[in-house]
Amino acid sequence: MTLIPGSQTSERPRSPLGPIGAEPYALPSKRRQRARRNAQRTALVVEADPVARRICEAALASSGFAVSCVESGIAAVAAAREYPPEIIVIDFQLPDVPWRVAICWLRSNPLLRSIPVLVLTARAPEGIDLDGVQPLAFVRKPLSEDRVREGMATILR
Repeated sequence: MTLIPGSQTSERPRSPLGPIGAEPYALPSKRRQRARRNAQRTALVVEADPVARRICEAALASSGFAVSCVESGIAAVAAAREYPPEIIVIDFQLPDVPWRVAICWLRSNPLLRSIPVLVLTARAPEGIDLDGVQPLAFVRKPLSEDRVREGMATILR
């Protein structure tokens, strides 16, 4: 695993996608605003494991969400900037960057800062060092659609 600049220090990690909050992402385009008005609720699933990704997708879809899926933290940041979701479900172990770095990148964008995040983990949430990153809920693996829906209900109240 390569070290991301700033991931081991107190400084904020830099996004590989350019300055956070810089144009064209500072304000949604008219096309995106129109699409959001006409669309149903949206969710972004960030999971490399295809089985877990399908479980999350099915749970979210059955709850009325239009679901987009990506496999990495960098792809999650790009997808969320293009079409900001109403909820993000992210795996604890991403293949490219640590989950907390991906969340820091998302939180550094004013449009994405308030999106609720559900973290999928095989570890006990009490043993996870959050280091200033505050996801709103954890779901323990092995996953089931019911567990994912319960986690969603917790953060969407």
